[in-house]
Parts: sequence; structure tokens; C-alpha cells
Amino acid sequence: MRILISPGRPLATVFRSLCAIALLFGAMAGTCQEPPDDGASQPDPTVSSAPVVTIIAPLFDRNIAAGAIITITYSVANSPDNVIAFIDPDSDPENGNEVIFAEQLTGGANRTANFATEGIVSDVYNFGIQASNSAGTDTEYARNSSGQLVKITVNGFPRPALNAPSSDVEILFNTTTSVPLSFSCNDFENDVSWEVFYDTNQILDGTEVTIASGTGNADPGSTSVTIGWLTFSVPEGVYSIGLRCTDSANSTAFAYAAGQVTITSELSVPTITLTQPAEDITVFTDSDINIAFAASNTSVPGATITLFLDKDDNGFDGTEPRIATELPLTATSVTVNSNIIPEGVYFIGDIIEGDGHHSDAMYAPGQLTVIH
Repeated sequence: MRILISPGRPLATVFRSLCAIALLFGAMAGTCQEPPDDGASQPDPTVSSAPVVTIIAPLFDRNIAAGAIITITYSVANSPDNVIAFIDPDSDPENGNEVIFAEQLTGGANRTANFATEGIVSDVYNFGIQASNSAGTDTEYARNSSGQLVKITVNGFPRPALNAPSSDVEILFNTTTSVPLSFSCNDFENDVSWEVFYDTNQILDGTEVTIASGTGNADPGSTSVTIGWLTFSVPEGVYSIGLRCTDSANSTAFAYAAGQVTITSELSVPTITLTQPAEDITVFTDSDINIAFAASNTSVPGATITLFLDKDDNGFDGTEPRIATELPLTATSVTVNSNIIPEGVYFIGDIIEGDGHHSDAMYAPGQLTVIH
């Protein structure tokens, strides 16, 4: 009788076969004993093939918001010793930039692994499974029905910011005055739509009124979007300006401007605060004098700033010499030459004039002495 021994067949298995045949013919009775283990490594007889990985889902490209959870569903055949799940921005498992998000997973059918995208860099990723045993390793990526890699885009949240109005603005009711609004959604992918609105309570409760809408982080060549809000027909009241940004992953974020807009039928006359000269100064012939100031409200139609010299600081009575007139409320400084000022000691003051407007005089902290 011939016994065929397959290459790699364990010796103990062959010996047991010989003993069984001998006993069948009545020979070697009581003498069949397995040879002792010589310590040599024997392959696991149940593992004859490397693992085979099949990724069941995801099967389609997805655009998800940062923080969302992605579930990968897979099957692994042929008794894997280790299964890992990973993300990869370039689908190259050899270059070392893969990020493992689950280890020591189990083999079998319809297994799952979850990946939380919280804190991950906004990018496009491929998802993969790698399984290994003593017979080898198999690495597979999620693919669609056409065999193309499935792309998962992790989309960072917009970070809206309203830069203007940065301070309170007062507008006359039922006029065509435009309030400048400046903002950006600051979305990493710039795949964002925006809506600017106004409300009265800074609460997103459905009472918001849309001012304008559009797409993109900024105007061409700029870092922000700038529009004008025409308040004609907007009822009198105090309004907050809000910005709502939504990206392609349907992530939405909100922000409000620091300044509010008051629409009124009676505009309050702004005050002009003089900040320079901040202390007493002395100038001589042909010297430039810098005078700095700021209006509390720059949106009063027809109002202008007048600067004057005064021997005292008891108010403006109309006899004081004017050194600058019809300055816009948006002006913040003016330079005057000492040659137009007679020698003497003066207070520098300001008032609001124009279109029936008039305000009490305000004075700079420092006095001016002119010597020719």
C-alpha cells in the first residue's frame, strides 16, 4: 500500500494515519504512539489563505460636516488575526499618511467601524480596511459600483463675522440712506451661501427679515463681502444685523454685528469729541496744528462739523473765529497752519451745523498758544 503525503502535511497527522492502518491489519498493537513535539513551528491548519476584505459601505461620495460620524461596513473572510480601519487622503497605503481610527476589529460578515470626524482637518478622504493573518495581508478601499474610490469630504464649519456696523448707527426714517454692511463666512472650502438679515431680539425665532443673500466668503479681490442696506420703508425701531452661513455639508453658523441700527423720525444730534491737542501746546509762525476728533454718530443727513477758536470755554455764541467748516461727520482729523491764527492763547472747540442742526460746543483738552 502506498500512502500519499502532501507537502507541508503535519508529521503527527501522517503518523496517526499509519497507526490506524497498522491496527486495522492487527499489527503494531499497543505500539502506536505519537512522536514527541520537537518544538518546531507548525502552521495553523485552519489558515490556508490570506484574508479577503470586502467593503460594503459607503458606496457613494459624501460631503459631511466636521463632527459627523461615518460608519464603514465590511466583511473579512479567512480568519484574520488583525483588522484595522483607516482614512487616507491619497489612497496610497504605503506612504505613511494614513490615520488608523479603529484596531483589533473582528473578521466575519457585515462588521462595522465608526469614525468621528470631530477635529479632523477639512479635506477629501478615502476609507480603507486592512486585514492580516499568517498567510498574508489584504487592503481594500471603499469603492462605488464602477470601481472608483469613494470620496468623503469633511467640510469644516463656517465661522461668520460681521465687521460693519462695528458701532451703533442712527438712520432717519423713510429716507434712502444706505447702511454699509461688511462680513465674511470664513468657510475653509468657500462652498458657502450666506444670508444677511435684521431682527429686534438677536434670537433666531423666525422673525428675521432678509436684507440680502449670496454665495462665497468675499467679493473678488477682497477678504469680505460689502453691501449697502437701504432702510427705506423699514419701520422705526432698533435693529440688530445678523449673518447666517451654510456650507455644502449643510453646516450652518450665525453671527451678529457689534453695532445696532436705529431708525427714527427724529435723529439725535451727534456730539464731536476732540482728542487732540490732548495737552497745552505752543506753536510758532508757519507751524502745522493737528486737531483730532470723532463723531458719536456719522449718519445724520446734512450735519457737518465746524471747528473754532475761543478765548474761553464757555460755549459758542457765533463771534468765535472758525478755522474749519463743513467737515463731514466721518472726518477724524484736520491740520491747520498757524499763519491763519492771530497770536494769542486759545481753546479749540467744535459744534455741529448744517440743515438746521446745532449742538453744544465741545472743547479739546489742551489749550493752544500761537506766537509769531
